Amino acid sequence: MEKKGLFTGCSDVISFTAQQNIKGNGFKKSTVIVGFIIAVVFALISILMAVFQDDETSSDIPGADNYEEVVKEDMEVLGHISKVLLVENEALDNETMNNLVTIALSLENLLDEKLTVEYVACDGIKERVAKDENVIAVEMVEVENGRYEFHTYVKQDSKVGEDVADTYMEYVIMMVESLSYQMAGVTADDIIYMEAPYYTMSLSVNDEAEGFAVSLTEMLVPMLFSFLMYAMILMYGQSITKSVVAEKASKLMEYLLTSIKPYALITGKVVALSGMAILQLVIWILCGVAGYFAGAYIAEGINPDYTNYVSLIIDTMSKESDAAAFSVIAVVLALVSLMVGFVMYCVIAAMVAAAVSKIEDMSTTQTLFQLPVIVGWLVAYFAPVTGNDTLIKVANMVPITSPFILPANIVLGRCSIVEGAISLAILIVTIFVLVIFTGKVYKGKLFNRK
Repeated sequence: MEKKGLFTGCSDVISFTAQQNIKGNGFKKSTVIVGFIIAVVFALISILMAVFQDDETSSDIPGADNYEEVVKEDMEVLGHISKVLLVENEALDNETMNNLVTIALSLENLLDEKLTVEYVACDGIKERVAKDENVIAVEMVEVENGRYEFHTYVKQDSKVGEDVADTYMEYVIMMVESLSYQMAGVTADDIIYMEAPYYTMSLSVNDEAEGFAVSLTEMLVPMLFSFLMYAMILMYGQSITKSVVAEKASKLMEYLLTSIKPYALITGKVVALSGMAILQLVIWILCGVAGYFAGAYIAEGINPDYTNYVSLIIDTMSKESDAAAFSVIAVVLALVSLMVGFVMYCVIAAMVAAAVSKIEDMSTTQTLFQLPVIVGWLVAYFAPVTGNDTLIKVANMVPITSPFILPANIVLGRCSIVEGAISLAILIVTIFVLVIFTGKVYKGKLFNRK
């Protein structure tokens, strides 16, 4: 009689299980429909970002054409002013100040025809303005040493109202500043340096400045990987549990185990079902990537200045982070560790199901399966928040938590390639041990049912 190994016949189980699940229309339809939806959503994200960027650019940062149009409209508004009345007071006693203000109020070299400035006494200024709706009166008052204010007077409900006065004074103040610099002998280059904005940023001795893209990526990448792992386990782990429990109720399994060892049976089922899940996930990821870049191509046609944030973040991270971050080796190792971690949790799902004798006990099975998932996810999610490097390294190595935290740490360069490979090896050994234990439990429960 030929001696059978632990995993003899495993390939046949994989082939049979995969064919049984792919044969139905449910798997194919769900894969195509969800993939199409993901592609459309990611394409719309790129397009909408380009549209909003275009709107922000056109509205918040006016171009030269818009600026010229605004100035033209202002000049038309200022054309309603027929005369400017300058109120005489002590603030104008200085001849230099008097000339400066008079030139500024006339808007010389700004309008096609400069405004006429007439000096008037303070008494009766309001009555003078009330008689002529096209006149604006201006009074300069010294409120502190070297600090002046302009007060304007206009006739209520006239063409030269408050809006016209506000527009007019904006240009007057601009001319006053410009003329003041010229009179002081300040050049145009000096003005640029004088009016340049300055900012400060304080850093402690041990801190490093990080760009916004780096900070955003370091926050989002762990969330993305942990959520992806959590969703995959909950969605596909339950199907493995149901499949194992349902087949145990069939007398066919007792006959099948006489020709194939339970370890091969469990391994075949887990590999087939988890492999299909990974295949489906890969297809959806490719649909998302294709949709995003297709949308980016359309977005560039809509807005040539469109910024592809994915490329920007990856470029920034590769420059500012560790050399291993976002490298090809890091991405491949992260994806492999993600898949191996998912397979390990699928084996745990099969192990928990193998310990159940009846289909009626499946609710208890689901609770037992979800407990390590929730614990692993919570520890992996909050470990980086603590800032404890030792805790993070332990979470990278412990099989329950590493599937959630290890892929992100490898991609971001927080975990070296060697450490990632060691953690991956621990996961593989854990899977082998769980398969052996699950096979023993499965066989014992099947042949000792009450």
